[in-house]
Amino acid sequence: MNNENGQKKTEDEKKNTVNTEKTTEKGQKNDQTQPRKGRCPKCGSETENGKCPVCGYKQYVPMDTKKLFRIRLILGAILIAGLIIWLIVTQS
Repeated sequence: MNNENGQKKTEDEKKNTVNTEKTTEKGQKNDQTQPRKGRCPKCGSETENGKCPVCGYKQYVPMDTKKLFRIRLILGAILIAGLIIWLIVTQS
């Protein structure tokens, strides 16, 4: 890795680059938690978090990764428990 002068980066420069990348990732995560504003395609008024306060139009807002992971984990546990129960019942 080379810096602007074409010289090899020192350990401090590498650490600063990594720290900068981490702070930008944190900044992106914080942007997702802030309310999102836009325009309603039906009536044209301002929306907050994908819902129009005037006409009630709801825009699709995808789930965050933590919530999606939790749902998949719970469903996986239920399926495994069902499989174990089915195996116990069929062996009798």
